[in-house]
Amino acid sequence: MADELSDAATRDEADVDEVDDGATHPDELLDLPGGEGYKLNAASEITLHALTNVVLLAGTAECGKTTLLASLYLMFQRKPFAGYLFAGSRTLVGFEKRVHAAKVASQLQRPTTERSKFSELLHLRVRREDRSEAPKDLLLCDLWGEDFREARDSIEGCKRLRILRRADAFVLLIDGAKIAKLDSRQQTKLDALSLLRNALDCEMIAETAEIDVLTTKWDKI
Repeated sequence: MADELSDAATRDEADVDEVDDGATHPDELLDLPGGEGYKLNAASEITLHALTNVVLLAGTAECGKTTLLASLYLMFQRKPFAGYLFAGSRTLVGFEKRVHAAKVASQLQRPTTERSKFSELLHLRVRREDRSEAPKDLLLCDLWGEDFREARDSIEGCKRLRILRRADAFVLLIDGAKIAKLDSRQQTKLDALSLLRNALDCEMIAETAEIDVLTTKWDKI
């Protein structure tokens, strides 16, 4: 019996060795992205491999930044958008988290979007609808409201927000719902102007960067 068990064990080891010899080697494994958004200083795997444009979305808490990103993602799922096709993303989980609460699957009575808990970069690759050019990589920065407040209130806080200097496009969002109310209109305008003034005064916006001011929640005005 002992000899039979020893022979069986030997055969099993041989079988395992045979399977291991045919296993996939590490250099043949696929590098699958985790899908989550990137922290502001952790997107080098995108920027080092391709020419990447950074679009910074800045605004006070609940002004509509996350809703804008979710809407952009949903637009590309349905059809080409603004002459471009969706060509991939390494942060699909990050996008899905932003749109989940607006879907029927969330089982919420009213559609909404989850508020950001920290500043985050989302990756989007697009290409022209006629495929006349190579795909382009974009990093969309969803700036957390607290980071916005610090950059708005002090020059030092603005300088710490280094992503400002890297941005190719600076999109300043103004909450239309607050603009529509007399008691919050003036402060809402001052919030946006203060951030823009600080960023320009400490030269945190590149000379080649495009600056856009976008009013959200237009239906409230």
